[in-house]
Amino acid sequence: MDRGPFFKEFVVACPRPVAEINAALRERGIVGGYELSGDYPHLGAAMLLCVTEMNSRGEIDALVDGLASIKG
Repeated sequence: MDRGPFFKEFVVACPRPVAEINAALRERGIVGGYELSGDYPHLGAAMLLCVTEMNSRGEIDALVDGLASIKG
């Protein structure tokens, strides 16, 4: 497995407004995603997230857990 630098972007469809989800993530010390509705209104409530080699596995897991805990 290559352990060099990496950059991964992905879009997440959100069950609630992105601003609300980002606020809930901030309460957990997590930086949320970029709200896409202004640039891509056809996507509805969606956010762009990115991870790089600067993010630890624990940080990525915390993001996933934080997103999972936010109810629609």
